[in-house]
Amino acid sequence: MKRLFRQMAALLSFCVLAAAVPPAGLAAETTGALDIESMVNNASDGAVLSLTGNARVEPGGSTAKTAPWIISKRVTIRGNGHSIDVYKCGILLGADVTFENVVLNFIGSDGRNAIIVNGHTLTLNSVTTENLPVSVFGGTLLPADEEKSYFTVPDPAGASTINIQGTTDLRGSGRYPNFGSANIFAGSLSMGIFGQNIGAEGDGEESHFQHDVTINIDGSADSSALGTIYAGGGLNRTPYGASEGKVMLADSSKYRVDGTVTITGTNALPNVDGAGATATNVVYQGGDYEATKTFQNISSLSVESDTLALNQGSYFRSGGALSLSSGAKLDLKAFKMTTLDNRPLAK
Repeated sequence: MKRLFRQMAALLSFCVLAAAVPPAGLAAETTGALDIESMVNNASDGAVLSLTGNARVEPGGSTAKTAPWIISKRVTIRGNGHSIDVYKCGILLGADVTFENVVLNFIGSDGRNAIIVNGHTLTLNSVTTENLPVSVFGGTLLPADEEKSYFTVPDPAGASTINIQGTTDLRGSGRYPNFGSANIFAGSLSMGIFGQNIGAEGDGEESHFQHDVTINIDGSADSSALGTIYAGGGLNRTPYGASEGKVMLADSSKYRVDGTVTITGTNALPNVDGAGATATNVVYQGGDYEATKTFQNISSLSVESDTLALNQGSYFRSGGALSLSSGAKLDLKAFKMTTLDNRPLAK
């Protein structure tokens, strides 16, 4: 009889424990939020995951520290207006990923508030960033030295594609100026040094992303929602001359794309800084109204429809090409001729 009671007690304990632990992918144990990382890990390749509530990516903990959320499954995440709180340091792609109608809320204070495409295809369709601004990098990730034992960066798959659609807004809440502004970089992200007032020795290691990058801008919340498109890469560090802050900075001399960057967009297309790539080609496809843009250091410009006006300060590289499709118009009233070294001539 005693043996029977012990067996019943053991079975009851197991049942209570099983009931207390939520199934993987349904809810984080302490917050009640959906465990989106487990949902992705348990999904089949090509799955569409539809959120029924807010979700959360748990922090890496003491063993992972500043590891990013590495997404290694080809998935579409439909937010249905819900949010994903990302406590890890950034999002790094190991497969093609689509985010639709979701709020990305980057919570971590350790920097790298960015999505790194890493030779895959990233689609952001009506994605809003609620907390920190979020930059997008077409290249790969170069971690800081102290991070390299925490996680392994997947090898880039090849050429990268970035698709921005709908009412996407990457600016964040604006409450955290120490994290800088959101921008789109065709190249890689290199992690520098935080919390020290130092010069170039605080930069991350130089990078050369050796693949082509395609950036398609079909829509955004408004003209400021995406920042600037840089054809090169950048770094994440404390600003020069400061002892705090963790901003994304462009440097086309150190962080480059050894390939062609092709940027196509409607009038939602941001301004473009074409430095840092072997070639930077811009294709403008117009919209419902005339748009005024600043395109600097570009190799070619094709205006396929509607009217585009170039701002003062726009310029082509030496030998740059310009083409207009039938019915398209280009307003050059503010455009200035350039010197042989590609700098705008003073008036």
